[in-house]
Amino acid sequence: MLLADPSDAQHLGLVLAGSPNGDIDAMLLETYNGGANWQPLLRANDDPLGNGKMQDLVWGSFDLDGDLVMSWRDRRDGAGTGYQQPTKIYAAVKWKDSLNFAANMPLSDQLAPYNDLYLSQSGNDFMGVAMIQDTISAVWGDVRDGKLNIYFQRKAVNGGVSPAQQIGEEVLLQLYPNPTNGWLWLKGEKISGYTIYDASGRTWITGKANADAPVVDISTLPAGAYFVAVNSKFGNTTLKFIKE
Repeated sequence: MLLADPSDAQHLGLVLAGSPNGDIDAMLLETYNGGANWQPLLRANDDPLGNGKMQDLVWGSFDLDGDLVMSWRDRRDGAGTGYQQPTKIYAAVKWKDSLNFAANMPLSDQLAPYNDLYLSQSGNDFMGVAMIQDTISAVWGDVRDGKLNIYFQRKAVNGGVSPAQQIGEEVLLQLYPNPTNGWLWLKGEKISGYTIYDASGRTWITGKANADAPVVDISTLPAGAYFVAVNSKFGNTTLKFIKE
């Protein structure tokens, strides 16, 4: 990830995951002359070198003063080594004109266990961080509850860690076939009800269920585009389908 310092057009930072020390660390490359020359790789995480504790999901941002914050998914608090370990989100600040990062700080308030379904498949990693003066704001995805949720943390650089705020939740719901001409299969967990309506807001079908995969008869619907609002264990979700 390439970052531009808003206080100095010649100062750029490249944040990445690298392994010059044997295991994968959160790293920074900097240039102070617009990319003509680059400084040596600088390690952001301050756990012991070469301890097998892998860091990944590296992100970063400059504030308006030229201070740099980096965040990453960190495995130092897990018992083992390698990728398949519980994780926390950590961060570190490199103050403007400083040669090194300040001490690392946890942003997440609890370990998220390793989950193969989410962490070994593409498209499930999520991380973002920003800093204004001495306050860090970060968002990330983890699976502490067995499903992928999005969490938010806002903290002063020298402040403690409060419980992260959950701001997004994965709702596991599928419908098929889509397009369909006769039946619609709603597949989720503990579906309790559904409503089918069209783009004008007109309701066509409502129903109650007590199942993980109810089947809905839509054979009487005119051809066109519809929406189905489903209430399940994870809340309300709306998906679109086509009736042929």
